[in-house]
Amino acid sequence: MLTYDWVALFITLLGTMFLIGELLVNMRGVFAVLGLGFITVYFSSYLAPEMFVIMMLVYLLGIA
Repeated sequence: MLTYDWVALFITLLGTMFLIGELLVNMRGVFAVLGLGFITVYFSSYLAPEMFVIMMLVYLLGIA
């Protein structure tokens, strides 16, 4: 399912929106778990396991 470009874009969009929504809404923790879950699914399907941690750090630094 992640081979379609629009699905990968949609998963990245949802993950980023949930992480930004975590900063704006008082539901602490729920949006962060959902956002990190979507981003984890996206990155884990495309990367080798040893590059996953580095890519998550680059993604979170880019958001910050």
